[in-house]
Amino acid sequence: MIFRSSGQFTEDSREHAKTAIFHGGPETCDLFRLRLINTANREALCREFNDVLFEEVKREREEWRQRRSEVLRPQHFGEAIHFEFRP
Repeated sequence: MIFRSSGQFTEDSREHAKTAIFHGGPETCDLFRLRLINTANREALCREFNDVLFEEVKREREEWRQRRSEVLRPQHFGEAIHFEFRP
């Protein structure tokens, strides 16, 4: 996606990169750098990937983990009250 847009990030390529980071973790940064070995603006792309996108995903993932750890609101099913706890 980056190569289609003259070696620049687009909104679609940013979303794709954020998804890859979310599922791939920190190793994604090294793989991204390796794949851009012959790209002229490699350093600028890697800086944006590491400093902007990775940090944004890191923050979003932590917020997601925090939400998952909270107790959900009790749900009433007739006579029973259902609580769900997430680790």
